[in-house]
Amino acid sequence: AFDFMHFTQTRIATIDVYITFFVIAMYYFMYYYCSMSFYDTPLYKTFVPLGLCGICMGLGIASKWTGIYAGCGLALLFFAHLLRRYREYLYAKAHPGKSTNGMEHQQIVKKFPDYTVKTIDFCLTFFVLVPAVIYLLSYLPFVDNSHPGLFDRMLTNQTSMFNYHSGLEATHPYSSSWYQWPTMVRPIWYYSGYVTDAVKEGISAFGNPVVWWIGILAFIYILYLLIRNNAFLCSLTGHTQTECSTDTATTLSHREYAAAAFLAVGYLAQYLPWFFVTRITFIYHYFPSVPFVVLMIVYSLMQWKKHMSDRTFIIVCCAYAAVAFALFLLFYPVLSGQPVDVDFVIKYLRWRDTWVLISG
Repeated sequence: AFDFMHFTQTRIATIDVYITFFVIAMYYFMYYYCSMSFYDTPLYKTFVPLGLCGICMGLGIASKWTGIYAGCGLALLFFAHLLRRYREYLYAKAHPGKSTNGMEHQQIVKKFPDYTVKTIDFCLTFFVLVPAVIYLLSYLPFVDNSHPGLFDRMLTNQTSMFNYHSGLEATHPYSSSWYQWPTMVRPIWYYSGYVTDAVKEGISAFGNPVVWWIGILAFIYILYLLIRNNAFLCSLTGHTQTECSTDTATTLSHREYAAAAFLAVGYLAQYLPWFFVTRITFIYHYFPSVPFVVLMIVYSLMQWKKHMSDRTFIIVCCAYAAVAFALFLLFYPVLSGQPVDVDFVIKYLRWRDTWVLISG
C-alpha cells in the first residue's frame, strides 16, 4: 500500500495501473486453479478460476501488450500443474487397486485422459478465443474514419504500434535499462512546479527502498530455496538431493516449494522479457513486477518465522511495515507534487546522485 510507484502511477492514472491490476487478478485465479485437482473436484468447478484467469488475461492484453508476458508465465504454470496431474496418473496406473488421500487409483486412471482433453479444449477457448474477442472489442471506442471496420481498425493499429516500437531510436533523459530498475538508478521525473527559489514541486516515480531493495534479497533467497529443494537443480551445484536437504532450516514442504516457484515464475514472466527489448525503457515498466516483489518479501518472512518466536516475528513484521510507512511519509512531497523545501529534498531525499526529484 505504501510503495512509492504504486501511489504515483495510480494517482496520475497511467495505463500501467490497469495491466498491473489484471496481472494480479490473472495470477490469483491461476494460483487458485493450481491448488485444485480434477481428481477430487468436479471438473466444472476447476473451470471457474481457469476461465476467470483467461478473461483477466484478455483484459490485461487489451490494456497493454505486456499482458502477453504474463500470459507466457501462466502457460508455464498451467502445464507444470498438468504435468503434476500426469505424474499422479502414472503412479496410479503403476499401483492399481490402491488409493492415495482417499482417492481410488482406478478413478484417477479413468479420469485423466478425458479430463485432460476437456481442460485443454477449455483453455483453447478461454486463453485464445476469449482474449482475442476481448481485444477486438476493445477497439469499439477507437475512431479511425479511414478504417471503418472494427477488425480492420484493430489490425491496422497493430501494424502501426509494432512499427513504432520496433523502429524507435529515441533517447530520453529519464530512461533506464532493466538492470537499473530494482536498484532504482533512474526514477522517471513526471512533473516540476515552481513556488519560490526555496520551495518547489515535483512528481517522481520510483519504488520504496525497503520494498524494492529488500525485494532483491527476497528473490535471491527464493531462488536459493528452490535450488536447495529441487533434485535437478541441486545436482547442477554438485550435490545430491540428500546433501541439499540435510539443512532443515531450508527444507520446504511441497506446498511451500510450489508457492516459491509460482512467485518466481510470476516475477520473471513480467521482468525477464525486458532484458531483450532494445528500444528505450523506463522504470515504470517494472511496475507489474512489484506485486510479486511484495509477495516474495512476505514469503521470505514466513520462512524466517520458523526460526523466531511469535513475539519476535510480530515485532519484525511491524517494524518493517512501520519503516515502509515512514519512508512513504518522508518522500510524499516528491511523489505527489506538494510544495517542499529544496534544501530538505537535497539533504534528506536525494539518496543517489542520479535521482532528480525537483528542478534545480
